[in-house]
Parts: sequence; C-alpha cells; structure tokens
Amino acid sequence: GVYNTEKEVEVGKNLPLIDSGIGVYPTLLFMNHSCCPNTFRINDGITMIVVAKTEIQPGEEVTDCYGIHHLSIEKAQRRDKLSRGFKFDCACKACDKNWPLFPGLESNLTQSEMGRLGNHLSTYQKEHRAKRFPEALSQCQTYLEKLSQINIEQPHRNYEIGGLALTSCFWGSLQHWNEC
Repeated sequence: GVYNTEKEVEVGKNLPLIDSGIGVYPTLLFMNHSCCPNTFRINDGITMIVVAKTEIQPGEEVTDCYGIHHLSIEKAQRRDKLSRGFKFDCACKACDKNWPLFPGLESNLTQSEMGRLGNHLSTYQKEHRAKRFPEALSQCQTYLEKLSQINIEQPHRNYEIGGLALTSCFWGSLQHWNEC
C-alpha cells in the first residue's frame, strides 16, 4: 500500500499513517515479506523510499512487511492473512520462533546495559519535538548501534522502540519538509 501521514508525527505516539492508495513499484516486487522486516517504507508522493532499520549483512535477504507485523498481530492470524491474501506460508523469524506481540516483548536490561545505552532516546525525543530531525535520527541510529553492541536484538522491547523512533524521524522529516 501507499501511506501518508494523517496528522503531525509525535514522539512516543503511534505513527498517524493512513492507507492512501495502491502503487506498483517494480523494484519492491523483488522484496519478500517478513513479519519482522529489516526495512521500512516511506511514501513521498509517487516516490517510495526504502530504509534499512538494521545493518543488513552482505548476502542477507532484504525484507519488507506487507502490513502484517509481529508487534500487533498474533502468529496464527498473521499466517492466515498472508496465506489468504498473498498465497504463501510465512516462515520468517517472528513466525518460526512465535515472537510475542509488543506488550509481551522482553524488556529487561541490566544496570550496565542501561548505562551503555545512555540517554539517546530522551535526546531523540527532545530533538524530534524541536523538529531537528537529522539530530533525532542520529540519536536513534546510535541507540540501535549500541543495542547491537550489547547483543540486544529482536525481539526485545528496546530494539522495537528504537526502530519505531527511527521510522518516526523519517516520517516527521518528510512531513516537515513538505510543509516548508
């Protein structure tokens, strides 16, 4: 689908995305679905921008989410929707390992881990609210890099929060740019 923002992108809130149509993007047709994709999409008019939300290793598959994500839809329901709508049985990591929905994600961090993560998320929030999106984006990227360095990976609440923050930087930046 093609998405646009319905209202202002706010820190700590769900992205106010609305489904605004359907587009055919030939390059995207080569990307397989994952309920835990390593990319996300941004629409700028008729242009589709694909952004990596994790470091993608050489030879690793680049994946997209067809709108059925592990954070909000249980495995059985995801698989049923994908089977009926897209005619395949999903075998992504989230389905294979039956990852929980967002409220059930692991969220524990040791004091040492919290110290190593620093205040990047609070700085991201401050920068995002001030509409300094490049600075907010930098804080998100550093946060996700530090999570990786201390071996915090999907499925973990902090990893998903970092990914959602990263996404909000791109949508907020695009929205701000289009308003100027």
